[in-house]
Amino acid sequence: MPIMIDLETLAVTPDAVMLSIGACEFSYTNDTVLNSFYRRITPTGQEYGRIDPRTLAWHMLLPDDARREMAKCLTDGMHIKQALSDFADWMAHTKSDHGPTPMHVWSHGATFDTPITIFHLSRNGFDPDAVFGSHRIFRDTRTLYDVVGFKEVPSGDDYLTYMLAQGGTWSKRMGKKEGIEHHALSDAIFQARCVSSVFQGRRGVYLTNKREENAG
Repeated sequence: MPIMIDLETLAVTPDAVMLSIGACEFSYTNDTVLNSFYRRITPTGQEYGRIDPRTLAWHMLLPDDARREMAKCLTDGMHIKQALSDFADWMAHTKSDHGPTPMHVWSHGATFDTPITIFHLSRNGFDPDAVFGSHRIFRDTRTLYDVVGFKEVPSGDDYLTYMLAQGGTWSKRMGKKEGIEHHALSDAIFQARCVSSVFQGRRGVYLTNKREENAG
């Protein structure tokens, strides 16, 4: 049972203030997203967290729809404790639906989404081991992409242009990224489908957003 999580934050360190959390359950054998989770989070109540001016400036360079979503997080987001409580409940229900089936929790890279989520869970009185179950369940996309040979393409091209089907023929089944750019749930769903595509034997070209690399 794989789950993908994604965050939007105001810094890139483990103590970063969270703006939103998105997650989805997906399948390794097809491109189906089974269920999803999304919460906007206000910085109020996260005074213990870090805001990096460089990350804030990076957010300001994003497309209009991404900046509007950030504004909704700032003005209409819920308290961090409520958002984390809802996330813990969602995880518990998702795990209970599958019984003893092993769970993998994925994120885009090993040093961002997972450590930040664990930090905030601990800081707000939640037990990360109770929410996730074990440190052995965590996986990250960048390691997977390196192992299977995903390639970077120049900045300015489609975020995910095409996927190479097994056997070397081009496939457009993944298409362009859907939804709002840098929206935690849209990103989680997109990343889940990328991982699923790899497990189905396809290979692809994956764009690293150069502005994202410079966010921290």
